[in-house]
Amino acid sequence: MNYSLPLDMSRLFSESEGNLEQCSEPESIDRYLAAILSTHRGEHSFNSEFGTGLWEMDFENVVSESVWVERFTEYVKKGIQENEKRLKDVEIKIVVRDMVREDTSVRNLSIRKRVDVFIRGTVISTGKQIDFKHILYVGPLSRD
Repeated sequence: MNYSLPLDMSRLFSESEGNLEQCSEPESIDRYLAAILSTHRGEHSFNSEFGTGLWEMDFENVVSESVWVERFTEYVKKGIQENEKRLKDVEIKIVVRDMVREDTSVRNLSIRKRVDVFIRGTVISTGKQIDFKHILYVGPLSRD
């Protein structure tokens, strides 16, 4: 059984509902991948190994984009391999681009890196290959 995240615990105590909202296995995996990507390793009080080391790269001066992408990819892959046991043969592709944002009210221009994270893996229970896409923004790190 796959439960929809975030869990709405009030549904458990509701006489009309009585159970948690469920979703498909691919939806559950997708939401869990989002949680893995947005959690700093050591942040989760029940599992200090949950998440990724991506946060260590936030605000980092990028000397070589290819080296940066390689490290980013390794952090993502390691986080998924250690935490998402429903996937195997995981492949990661990272696409980085600069995003310019202009705040005209204060005449401020900011440039952040948009990181498109493409994840391909085989769902162990079905043997089907499935693709996921998550968007992160670096400096400071955040999700779309």
